[in-house]
Amino acid sequence: MVLFMTKSKTKSFDNIDIQIIHQIDEQFDKQNYSPSTKQLSELLHKSKKLDQKIPPRTIRYRISKLEEKGILQKKIPITHERKLGLGESFFVIEENPDHRPEFYQIITNNAAIDLYVPTYGKYNGYYLHSIYSLDSVYNPHKVFQMLKEKSIIRDYFVFDIVDYKAYNWNFDYFDENANWFWSWEMWKEHLEDEIKSGNELDIEFDTEPERIDFDFFDIQILRSMYLEENLTLKKLEKTLDLSESQIRRRIRTMEQKGIIRGYRTGFFPFANPPPLFFIMETKQNLQQILYLLSKIPYPFTIALDKPGKIGIVIDFPLNELREFLDAFYLLRPLLDSYFIQHWTMIPQINVSEGFDFFDKESNSFAKLDKEYERTYTSLEK
Repeated sequence: MVLFMTKSKTKSFDNIDIQIIHQIDEQFDKQNYSPSTKQLSELLHKSKKLDQKIPPRTIRYRISKLEEKGILQKKIPITHERKLGLGESFFVIEENPDHRPEFYQIITNNAAIDLYVPTYGKYNGYYLHSIYSLDSVYNPHKVFQMLKEKSIIRDYFVFDIVDYKAYNWNFDYFDENANWFWSWEMWKEHLEDEIKSGNELDIEFDTEPERIDFDFFDIQILRSMYLEENLTLKKLEKTLDLSESQIRRRIRTMEQKGIIRGYRTGFFPFANPPPLFFIMETKQNLQQILYLLSKIPYPFTIALDKPGKIGIVIDFPLNELREFLDAFYLLRPLLDSYFIQHWTMIPQINVSEGFDFFDKESNSFAKLDKEYERTYTSLEK
């Protein structure tokens, strides 16, 4: 099988690059830090997956080239916003064309709602992402309910992200020449063999996350980790007027308490993943479905709204979409219901924008409350 970059171009990386990226990902998964080039050199040598020892300067050069090509991008933290008292939801809107300008103005005037991305499928309209305070009586749910009651929109679907699990690449499917040899036919064959077995993956979702104490400096550290390229403790030290040891201790505390749950892979070897997301509901077969999905070696995220209701986004090459849908069809008997939405573009979720609403004086997200209160009050007039 031709590597998935594009069928018309030569590969932009080799096996040494793949092993470097693998080690970076592995160290993030294990210890939540990016190893130095000296450490990478030793880790690669110990792995015995390369015939020669790669010096740190060569690793540094290769990483810079991968970054230039956009194949290796910055890692961002996987955070659990509910532990900060923040709710996170996405809404799929069935638009009312007669009120399109009015709807557009209402949404764009609320800074806590972003990703105004057109979508079609079960709902034809827009995909929107929202951050809100769990302690407030004002939230996006009330806003969209009122929009529906006033016929500004025809309908909407809401998915509350209570918890989620992010899965990175399975690098075992790159051969010694850095060719990707996995295919959806392999997953299809696996489904045919395993569906009857009833094997399950016991994933525990945190449906009632504990609130964690935090302050302005913690929020600013998280915000910087999302936004800054090549962020270092020295950069943070200058920005926050905290010592490196204080910043390191705060990051470690947030990791230990589950605010930072890990880091999302920065390996992006293809430019155009399918702009799709899936909503599935099943009362009895969730763990079995999770087991079957875990056999996909591409990066994917599973989000939980409530027991039995999950949302899934998978990053894979667009030219493999038909093969994926052919295999996905085999899961249908295990599902009570499902639907697929198509984005016209891949939305870039920016959770860091929610951190901008943190009020230092009250040590809360009171500014978020005011944003939704203002929108709701304007709709009541």
